[in-house]
Amino acid sequence: MERIHNFKNKLFENEKIKSLQDWFIKFFSYDLYIALLFLVAIVNWKFKLVWMIFVVCLLFILIIYFFRISKEKLIPIAISAIISLRLEKVDYIFPIIVGFIIVLFLLIYDLIRKKPIFNNGILTGFILVFISQVFSLINTPVLKTSLEGVFMWVFYILLFLYILNLDFKDDNKNYGRYFLSKIFVYLSIAIFIEIILYYLEYGIGQNIISFYASDSIDFGWATTNEVAMIYILILPILLYYYTFDQKKYYLLLIVAIDVLMLHLMLSRGAYLAMILLVIPLILKTLHDVKHKTNFVITIIYSSIIILIGLIIVAIPLGYVKEFFDFLSKKGLTIEERQLISRIGFNVFQRNPLFGGGANSSSFYLSIAIDKNYYDNFIIQTLAETGIIGFVSFGYLLIQAFRYALMKNKFNSYILIILIALAIQGLIETTFYNIIVMILLAIILPLLATDEEKIIY
Repeated sequence: MERIHNFKNKLFENEKIKSLQDWFIKFFSYDLYIALLFLVAIVNWKFKLVWMIFVVCLLFILIIYFFRISKEKLIPIAISAIISLRLEKVDYIFPIIVGFIIVLFLLIYDLIRKKPIFNNGILTGFILVFISQVFSLINTPVLKTSLEGVFMWVFYILLFLYILNLDFKDDNKNYGRYFLSKIFVYLSIAIFIEIILYYLEYGIGQNIISFYASDSIDFGWATTNEVAMIYILILPILLYYYTFDQKKYYLLLIVAIDVLMLHLMLSRGAYLAMILLVIPLILKTLHDVKHKTNFVITIIYSSIIILIGLIIVAIPLGYVKEFFDFLSKKGLTIEERQLISRIGFNVFQRNPLFGGGANSSSFYLSIAIDKNYYDNFIIQTLAETGIIGFVSFGYLLIQAFRYALMKNKFNSYILIILIALAIQGLIETTFYNIIVMILLAIILPLLATDEEKIIY
């Protein structure tokens, strides 16, 4: 390793290599880099490609490492790759394995090289959950599936640890939070484009509410409920980003579009979370913005425009009727939820200490119903990892909330996200969703700690 390091030092003494490095540093500092990644992701998704996104992401990763670009530029690569997949899982197995091995190697290499900091309560919680999942393997009826779940948790831990120890620009975590917020702007735009493209591809001519109410909707990388979960993660961070510069009115437009798309996903868990938290979120934003009157006026104007849109467009075209018909038809599905809960508790009662096995819910539920999760993170935890897992996961959540409660602007918005995910998680699976956990493993390390004195 030392020889490689010395070779690179000599190589960068060359003027052409230096100028190329300077060019790449400038390129990666522009928003164009983030926009390009999400554009590639959309193209890969639209045309159902396999290798395009992996080749582009791998190329950028190698450039970042070789030319010593600031490592936070890796974050948009990870996030954009998520929304690029559309084919069956089997089509992506080989490139995912190749990419996973390379990324895993780089993560571990970086962590070993810099002697990482492990002193973090949330990290401890992640590790305890991992240990409980390992113990749950004793009872699992599907060892391969459970091992996949355990391995994913290892990835969450390494990703969390990597972001926690990342050297941000000017060694400033506030820059990391700001940069993450910018990425989420492009993420929300990319998801909106994919939602519209999906409708144009399969639902043109149909009522858009009826179309997305169909059980057959699958974006490949996510179902409608999972997209709603991501919007729950996105919205507070966009408003946090807006508090830095109220002249960026386009952010409020993006927020409005995101709220509209969230409702279009017809996720009752997300509706419940938003109903309970929309006022606290608006009040928090109002508290943080400099020009409060302008913000209130903007909210009023936006509400008027939405109301006019409902009266002129949505009601005459039947969108509002279709929306309430869906809610009425869907109801609370008490019988289905009772069945899922009963199966989960039966699994827990048979294996109270270690649970029935990590990531084993689809096996037990398939006996009676076509479901992959227990649609309640508490039941999911008890059924899969038992009392040990319940205590471990409880510790993880307590630590996440403890950090989020610290007096810091960014922490406050993440606190709203955590509460929203917990509320939604009582109806739909949030904390055990792979996409949600990857995003949380990126977001939570950026929470301010006791050592940070300046409030941003």
